[in-house]
Amino acid sequence: MRENSPSQVDGDSQIEETEPTDGGPGGEIVSEERVAIRRAPDGGIDIPVSLRWGDVDLNNHVNNVVIARIFEESRIRALATWFRNDSGLRRPVTVVARQDIEFRAPLMYSFAPVRVVVSVGRIGGKSVTIGCRLYSADGELCAIARTVLVGIERSTGASLPLSDEVKAIFGNWRGPMPDLQSI
Repeated sequence: MRENSPSQVDGDSQIEETEPTDGGPGGEIVSEERVAIRRAPDGGIDIPVSLRWGDVDLNNHVNNVVIARIFEESRIRALATWFRNDSGLRRPVTVVARQDIEFRAPLMYSFAPVRVVVSVGRIGGKSVTIGCRLYSADGELCAIARTVLVGIERSTGASLPLSDEVKAIFGNWRGPMPDLQSI
């Protein structure tokens, strides 16, 4: 992994500022966008995710299926960060047992990345509940999700208990769970 890679937590370290250049002959074009995964102030992890123009639907906002993919991408990045190599543990093999998404406001396309705050809620014997809050580039809460992940044995698909070590790592990333409205 490169230093300042999006798959590393950027705790107190500073990202070296680089001035954008004009990209003249042989010159490098450096984006003004800086992407760093950070610990969220209220617990969990704050993950930036870039949108693509193709994510926009006929209603001129990011499609609901794309939002589910953004939540998926954020969970994968969170798990990769939480169980990175220096933790000494392999990331548990998990499957999604349940996912609930609630849409709060339309998410409009932007060049700036959106943010997803991912945190751990309930840690059970064989499952963990992950909460996600999706914010537009302007900071508006657009969608929330709760996802239950179940640990499995890859070869058989049978559910497995989460080890105490895995539970401890999940415990380090606890944060508020999104409050889903019952319909």
